Amino acid sequence: DKRIHYVAVLRSEGGASISAEELMAALRQFPFVNKPARWQGKNLTDGSWEDVRSSGERAFNHFQVGVQLANRNGPLTSNDLETFIGMVKNVAVSLKLQAELPDKDAALRHAEALDAFCAQVDVVMDYHVASKDGAPLAATKVRALAEAEGMTLRSDGLFVARNEHGEDMFTLSNGEPRPFMPDQVRSMTTHSVVFSLDVPRVKDVIKALSRMTASAQQFAHGVGGIV
Repeated sequence: DKRIHYVAVLRSEGGASISAEELMAALRQFPFVNKPARWQGKNLTDGSWEDVRSSGERAFNHFQVGVQLANRNGPLTSNDLETFIGMVKNVAVSLKLQAELPDKDAALRHAEALDAFCAQVDVVMDYHVASKDGAPLAATKVRALAEAEGMTLRSDGLFVARNEHGEDMFTLSNGEPRPFMPDQVRSMTTHSVVFSLDVPRVKDVIKALSRMTASAQQFAHGVGGIV
């Protein structure tokens, strides 16, 4: 999507087909890891774009690759873009492809503007729940109360509350650096937990905030703590 990516186009000279494996071999030779990038090939039959990495043995004569202009680590920098363009050019030479590259300066200006916009709307709302007397909270108690609120523990150590459509609404994390890993909960304690609502990732923010508020208050009551 050109609104959020710098998109380079590569076409084969004379329309010769390039297999997905040939492209993957070239990418291993000229890697790019600075920002998330996605390669697509145009289907020779119906003209649709598809992810090259999951296309199996399919061949293409027309590719596009997009690198994100901004993410939570900031906007695409001049060095990032130079590295990306260098990778595209090297792949093009290796596979005898013609590369079409958008204007670099315009892309960097757009990256800065996109990052500024994201900073305005990228809001996370937190409730901290702590014990009143500073006594440690058993992680098993945290888990029991979280599950009573309909939350499930993910493999990354976060409890997550989902809506009726299975979409994430908010999370519950350890207020201390150590996450609630499923195989370690029985032996853990903590002094606080954090309920977090990632505003731009939730469709119905008012509904999610209302549920998170009620869950945090109920949790605080359950542990004899304060919000």
